[in-house]
Amino acid sequence: MLLEWSSRYDHLRKVTREDIIAARDAVTGKQRESRIVALRSLFRHAKKDGQVFRNPTIRIRVPRQSGGVLQALVRADIDEAIATAATPDIRLILALTAVHAARPKVIRTMQLEDVDVGNRRITVGGHVRPLDDLTRHAVLDWFGHRRNRWPNTANSHLLTDHAEDCRRTRPGRQTLDHPGHPQPHRYPRTTPRRPAA
Repeated sequence: MLLEWSSRYDHLRKVTREDIIAARDAVTGKQRESRIVALRSLFRHAKKDGQVFRNPTIRIRVPRQSGGVLQALVRADIDEAIATAATPDIRLILALTAVHAARPKVIRTMQLEDVDVGNRRITVGGHVRPLDDLTRHAVLDWFGHRRNRWPNTANSHLLTDHAEDCRRTRPGRQTLDHPGHPQPHRYPRTTPRRPAA
């Protein structure tokens, strides 16, 4: 676009509003918005430095893209993802994410009382939803693993690990954000600092 303008004009001052609109309409989607942002930045800088007297990009709008239609996952894709998940906690996280659209923060803060297996109900983000078969099996597998691994835990969070169980706090980001990559935990200072000498 700039190369095309350089073949027609000898200076940016000669670029008109119609040229900007034609450049905008030459592309679609995200490129359209990016092109207008780049041109606005270019002409704003050129005007600030005194290279152009007016900014031809002023009041040229780009309609915001409406979000694409979200397609539901096919049951076979969900089953394949669950089958590849190696541990019960990852299978539960995957089921909560795929079926109930639970975000990481919501999953981290879920409590044991949010799952009612007998009445087939689950509360995700404050919304009570029916407990489907996939999530029910993942929850029951997780409960069995949790009972065998930490039989005397008092942690009321749905997902927990040994380090969290020892601290009796909410689950950390390690499992949800970076599986397999341990993150350093910071503990509060328990002894007062010595004054600088």
